[in-house]
Amino acid sequence: MLAKSALPLLALACATGCLRAELRPTVPMVSHSEGVDTQLMALDVGREREFVLRMTSGASHRIRRAFLTVPTRLPCGGGLEPLAIAVDGIESVVVAAGEHTVRATFSRDDFSMDLVLDLDLDEGRCVRAAVHSTSLPFEARSRPVVSVSFPVIGNASLRGLRGFMAPQVGIGKWFGLLRLSGELGVGFAFCDEQTCGKDSQGQNKTGWAIPFTLQASYLAAQWGWPNGTGIGLVGLRYSYVPLGLPMLAGDSRFAVHGLHAEVGLGLAEVLKGNFRHLERAENIEFVLPIGVVLDPAGRAAFSAGIAARFLIPL
Repeated sequence: MLAKSALPLLALACATGCLRAELRPTVPMVSHSEGVDTQLMALDVGREREFVLRMTSGASHRIRRAFLTVPTRLPCGGGLEPLAIAVDGIESVVVAAGEHTVRATFSRDDFSMDLVLDLDLDEGRCVRAAVHSTSLPFEARSRPVVSVSFPVIGNASLRGLRGFMAPQVGIGKWFGLLRLSGELGVGFAFCDEQTCGKDSQGQNKTGWAIPFTLQASYLAAQWGWPNGTGIGLVGLRYSYVPLGLPMLAGDSRFAVHGLHAEVGLGLAEVLKGNFRHLERAENIEFVLPIGVVLDPAGRAAFSAGIAARFLIPL
């Protein structure tokens, strides 16, 4: 049920370009042909797939055409042509002597076979660079990741507080299988009827809340689904929440501390191939925090909730 409820949000995230990841070969992929050295530095996956190569030559070249093809095909004998070619960040087909970064962008596809990139140069020369091997693992690079969370946290009544709901924005980073992150948000604090009464529409009154959270999430499991990659998470969460409640006796401002254990399910778009650490790619998570909140006097109350979190690598 949780996975099904995530699919519409996952589709919305994918409409903006997921799966987004920078994948790097775990073993250097170096090629040499026609006096030109090439090395695959990264495979960027987003709306399209972009092969990033370091190209070194003692003479200048003009790239007449390029083809993404299989190693068994004759060099520059055809294949999938790129959507764009850029040299050192500028769309160009001229490569001067020296070392340069060449980016070749293609429409997205599965990586179910070995692939090479053929560069058809002037004077009839063809430079062939290996860009994907089914036997060589690629690994998603750990980059800072922006998080956008939508938590709803409830608790047993504590000085009139019954919980809070506050969209939060933050940043984090993966360190191996551990992700550390921090978030800040602004939202509503829920107050019980006995403490704050009801508003003109007969609903319990609400106050304001500014939660700050620190989170540590550990990758406990990862598995493949027909249309996605599942990510199992466990973690710890600390929150500091200044808030204000419109009490019957007058407005009250104080802060609570929250300590929660978390279990979560993440979903990323499927990427077929020998790829590792897809948890570092763009994905969406659903998290269940369970723990306690403490008021300034140290009194504790049981607390639990649910949160949806979008993660976008920079």
